[in-house]
Amino acid sequence: LAGRTKSTTSGSDTTTYLHDGDGKRLQASATGAPAVPTLRTPCSTATGSSGTATVNKPTGTVAGDLLVAGLAFEKGSDSAITPPAGWTLIRRTNQSSNVGYATYRKLAGASEPASYAFALTNSPKWSIGACAISGAHATSPVDVHTQNSGSGGNPSAPSITWIAHGSHRFGP
Repeated sequence: LAGRTKSTTSGSDTTTYLHDGDGKRLQASATGAPAVPTLRTPCSTATGSSGTATVNKPTGTVAGDLLVAGLAFEKGSDSAITPPAGWTLIRRTNQSSNVGYATYRKLAGASEPASYAFALTNSPKWSIGACAISGAHATSPVDVHTQNSGSGGNPSAPSITWIAHGSHRFGP
């Protein structure tokens, strides 16, 4: 294999290896593999106690970025949320009418507003954060999601398994 290349194919991804005189891999190149999702920093955060939770667009957001917003609010199931246009609910969890948490996503367009306003009924106290992720899959940016709830001050996150190539995992 000295000085030769060998290619392996898995689905639409092809990886080509260059070997040295002892058959050891020197270099690899890939085609067809998606970009690795990368969190842009800083994320934006805000708190308040009105009927509108507003968060600034994360710094450095460009067209095609996956925007993810997490909204924690009091009054749980007694508060309805109306997201800004273009935002899709990933998951909402309420702990009765005490507190709730909702996560939304959208792909950034060429012209994004400076901030995003999520309307809330019953004017609860709230906290919101928004992050931009580059390199996310354009049509299926969220592979899996799950939840856990409880009380007692010792929260635990459930485990998840995902199979998407180039995935990025994050949580509150």
